[in-house]
Amino acid sequence: MAIMDAKLELSDAQAITGDAQSTNVIDWNDTDLEMGTGTPLYLNIVVGTTFAGGTSLQFKLYTHSSGTSIQSGTLLYETPAIVQATLVSGYKVLRMPLPANVDDLQFTGLFYDDTGAFSAGTIDAWIDFGSQSSHDTQVAQS
Repeated sequence: MAIMDAKLELSDAQAITGDAQSTNVIDWNDTDLEMGTGTPLYLNIVVGTTFAGGTSLQFKLYTHSSGTSIQSGTLLYETPAIVQATLVSGYKVLRMPLPANVDDLQFTGLFYDDTGAFSAGTIDAWIDFGSQSSHDTQVAQS
């Protein structure tokens, strides 16, 4: 099991029942955030519990000068809409290297854009060093 930095966790079993910003955003100016120059970072998104009731979900990565309303910032990446039937527990939505400009603005976060009203479903999302962990990284409960 890999060790995860809690400051790089965007969503931990976050229930998605409508459009939502990730529970946490990353503050690149945080003095405790020791990233290391030139080390590639990876965004990971995994379905925690199976989704029900909605139509589809799209995942959008933003950077912003403010930690609130992240979706009004600069869009860095978005997935295609993923249909509800695909969003089952354990489904690996995404694992991708972050773009080099991810820290141009102070904050980075996810926005979950749903179509239809989901009645169930959770997301786990985090950033890690790609070479140091697998997509199956587990988060210790605190």
